[in-house]
Amino acid sequence: VAADSLPEAIGVRTSSSSDGVDVLFERGASLPGRAVRHYSRKDVGDSDLNLALVQRTRGGAWRPCFSLLEVLTVLNDDGEPVPCESANVCFCLNADGRLSASVE
Repeated sequence: VAADSLPEAIGVRTSSSSDGVDVLFERGASLPGRAVRHYSRKDVGDSDLNLALVQRTRGGAWRPCFSLLEVLTVLNDDGEPVPCESANVCFCLNADGRLSASVE
């Protein structure tokens, strides 16, 4: 299935970087699609990480569609936040063009 109904592109922007957008999916890609990114606390200045999922419009502008907050924090058995060293984030685009993200 071609992703003709998708925006021009879907990408992710991190809170720790001003390098721009990491493009995950582009218009015309086969669906369903999956992209995995690895994030490390060491690589982001020993702090937590927020991700903004963005869509590129036909005019070339990036607009936010949703965010993942505190990617490098987990909850312990008592429900208290605990920093973790790294995480994989799986971005999935289903056959209908719906985007989801999960932290592994």
